[in-house]
Amino acid sequence: MFIRTESLNDYLRRYQITLIILLINTLVMLFVWFCLNGIENPYVVYQLGGLINENVLGGDYWRLLTYAFLHFGIYHYLFNMLFLMVLGPPLEIILGKIKFIVFIFISIICTSILVIIVSEQPGVGASGIVFAIMGYFIFLAGRKDKSLSSFDSKLIIQVTLFSWIGTIIFSVVTEQMVTVSGHLGGFISGIILSFFRTTFKQNNLV
Repeated sequence: MFIRTESLNDYLRRYQITLIILLINTLVMLFVWFCLNGIENPYVVYQLGGLINENVLGGDYWRLLTYAFLHFGIYHYLFNMLFLMVLGPPLEIILGKIKFIVFIFISIICTSILVIIVSEQPGVGASGIVFAIMGYFIFLAGRKDKSLSSFDSKLIIQVTLFSWIGTIIFSVVTEQMVTVSGHLGGFISGIILSFFRTTFKQNNLV
């Protein structure tokens, strides 16, 4: 499930929503980098559409969404896009395109809400989406859902574990609690959405 074996043409044809998210993030990153020369300039990145508490509370509610398509630095962008490229397609197939869009929207909003509540630091990045997908599959792995093979369950558990270790180490070293709160918001939303969908599916409600 998580090991990509299809051709590029098949990937582009089957995983259109994942591709759109990747494309939007890439176009925004290129715009910030080449047009604004601000890929590593926090003022440019955050002011363009970052999640800044006082701005959101002051009425810039669009920032609750736009932050997820901005990245601070090329490595931040590459890590998130790599994870999304691998983890997004399986969930897009499981949920279908419309429900996958709803899933992404909810994960973005839940992430931004927790960041605003917990941290006063500004934030950007698609990490909330990535960790929401992890949370979704972790719930399935925990309940030994038949949609996940034993190999896939072990793989997503290992990936999630190392991702959280990396998150904590990075947050401690850089003193950026926004990273933990952002990832946690997405992760919790993914678990909750996975719980509701599997529960409703068992009762033939979805």
